[in-house]
Amino acid sequence: MLWIIFVPPILFAIFFISFALRCQKEGRFPPTGTKVIKDTVVLHGQDAKRSSLMIIVISVLLILFSLVGLFFAVTLINML
Repeated sequence: MLWIIFVPPILFAIFFISFALRCQKEGRFPPTGTKVIKDTVVLHGQDAKRSSLMIIVISVLLILFSLVGLFFAVTLINML
């Protein structure tokens, strides 16, 4: 049952990584065809790549923290 807590952040992180890779490929943030809530300043070139790299780093950290949290939760439950 612990997967209910730890899997959704991993899935969100995978989505964000795919989004950031699209930004890297196009050199544009947000990438073409992305729906936005309000008028958004479009970044091009190095600024877009920097923003998408930050998204990738944060997403990888989210995956790592989720896996570590799952590991410790399972370890704690097995100790009881």
